Amino acid sequence: MKRISLAFTLIFAAVNSILAQYSGLKTETALYNPQSAFPTIQSTQPNAMTIFSSDTLRYFLNKHYYRNSLSGTPTPNTQYFTLSQPYSNNALVISHCGGVFLNTSSITVTGLEGIVTRRANAVSQTIPLKLYLCNVNAMNMPILPPLDSVTAISTATNNGAWIGGNFTTPVSINGNFAVLFRNATTVAGDTLGLFINNACTPTSTCPTARKYGEGLGVMRINGNFQTNTNTFGTGTDYEFIVAPRVQFNYSSGIAVASPTVCLNGFGILNNATTPMNLVENRQFNFNKFAAVWGALSNTLLPITDSIYNWTFTGSPSGPLTTKDATPLFNVNGVQTASLAVKYNKSRAGGLLASVQDVSTATLNVSSANTPTVSMSGNTLICAGSSSTLTASGTATYNWGGPQFNNPVTIVSPTATTVYTCIANNGICLGYYNYTVNVTAQPTLVITGPSSACQGGTVLLTVAGAGSYSWSNGSNSYSTVVSAAALGVQVLTVSGVSAPCAPVNAVKSITVNALPSVSVSAPVSTICSSATGGSTVQLTGTPSGGQFSGTFVNSNGVFSPNAVLTATMLYTYMNPSTQCSNSATTSINVLACQSTGLHENSINNKLSLYPNPSSTGKINISGLEGENTLYIYTALGQLIGHETTTTAGFLLDLSSQPDGVYFIKTENQLGSSRTLRCVVQKQ
Repeated sequence: MKRISLAFTLIFAAVNSILAQYSGLKTETALYNPQSAFPTIQSTQPNAMTIFSSDTLRYFLNKHYYRNSLSGTPTPNTQYFTLSQPYSNNALVISHCGGVFLNTSSITVTGLEGIVTRRANAVSQTIPLKLYLCNVNAMNMPILPPLDSVTAISTATNNGAWIGGNFTTPVSINGNFAVLFRNATTVAGDTLGLFINNACTPTSTCPTARKYGEGLGVMRINGNFQTNTNTFGTGTDYEFIVAPRVQFNYSSGIAVASPTVCLNGFGILNNATTPMNLVENRQFNFNKFAAVWGALSNTLLPITDSIYNWTFTGSPSGPLTTKDATPLFNVNGVQTASLAVKYNKSRAGGLLASVQDVSTATLNVSSANTPTVSMSGNTLICAGSSSTLTASGTATYNWGGPQFNNPVTIVSPTATTVYTCIANNGICLGYYNYTVNVTAQPTLVITGPSSACQGGTVLLTVAGAGSYSWSNGSNSYSTVVSAAALGVQVLTVSGVSAPCAPVNAVKSITVNALPSVSVSAPVSTICSSATGGSTVQLTGTPSGGQFSGTFVNSNGVFSPNAVLTATMLYTYMNPSTQCSNSATTSINVLACQSTGLHENSINNKLSLYPNPSSTGKINISGLEGENTLYIYTALGQLIGHETTTTAGFLLDLSSQPDGVYFIKTENQLGSSRTLRCVVQKQ
């Protein structure tokens, strides 16, 4: 279907000269599904399509609305028209709109209906709609006066509803007929909406997926009927959503052409459904739409719905959805064929469920005269190989070749294939199947990394065959490879899919060396930050690695705030090989005080003075017994040691630079204590 633009100028580019008088024509579009809420759409243009000079009508066309969409999916794209008012002298008067129904049977029409909505801006709350049933002439144009008519009342403004009515006496129709409608109001400004769509017939210039209608819409313009086909440009085969309430029933029937069938032979069953022309007419049987145009993915037609549905006993054939059936029977005895004819009757207030009429017939399947057949040949081959099939018994045979008496055939299928041998003993034909299964030639695909780091492992997996054997001894689809040695390791896997010959695949793995990594610290001992200690900058090589450990940040700065022996880790990854290695270093963290820390019960009266010292000379008093004095810088570097047995000792740091120093006293029993002092000569 050609989508109709909202633009005023685009609409009139395609209008032919006959309709040049449509001075105010405007085409609008809206997404709409009649089974959901109908959106209120207000026109921005004056109205000009006329039924009478005082009434206006908004039309929605197409009796088969659900097939019209941009992509062939069930979401419809409906259009409607508005024309201007007040009417000019040359305004065309469209008094009736409708559609023609093709019919070659005698059917009974009980009433008429269509999808209608009352415009929200209508003056009256109830608006009458008149529907007419008419004969047609040789040109399929409606003939007035009508055969009968009904009046329906439209009230709702938020829904598109099927409304209509029944005749007092049903009308019998033979041949084609038309259904028309018009706005029957006498109040100026009362506006109805009747639904239209583009039929997208096989002759229309729209995608095949959207071709579904007959394009049998008609309009009565200035008293004359004409078809809507291509009226508003090529491919605009508008139809009106109006329909007869038709009363008919199908009588499903089966004609058995072969009452007796030989075992492994085909029966011939013909469809004897009546009236056949109605069951085949998609204007009356909505299931025919599914058969002709393909099933829709919505609730209007079930995806698997079909007009005909054959099932059989004693047969591998079916269900079949063809008009006639030729099933194969392979079970002796009386067998039954069932035919369900599905159809959808007229609508009243919505789409009705499918109705079906079922008939059955029997036929006798006999092995009395059936040929005796024995078949042999390879039932499993590798793709590219062949199998010799041989039939033998009490008949002549044909495997489908040009010569009938041909009991032997050589086949080379590329996929599993069922071959049928026809056996003829002069009385019966027997159809016997022989299946040759084909195994594809295996193609091995190894998945896994092509490089590894020394000392690691690699997981390889293979697919494409039934069983496998690796050169490292594994018989699984996967194997773990140790990357112990540097260089290139080569693994081979053999795959087998019987009856095909084994195939091999090779995988090479490059084992890369780990990078040489080191980490260092400028000190081995430091005070905690809580007792006056400072930070330490670690150094890792090669540069660009990652530091980790307690009290270490990502930049390698060590900031301890607790007493411990801290271990720091430096990890580096080679960007080329993605191999990584690590190195560690340790620092002893001490708890220090400016006047000494009680690390044990000895030298409890130890003191330093002056502290800070302006000369670099510091008196130590309160020593008990023999002590060894160790002098450290603030970074933990040992710069000297002295041993004394006196209670006092003069420590001379005048030659050292200003700064913080730590003095560790250790007695003859190994007990120790650490003091902090400051040299500040300047």
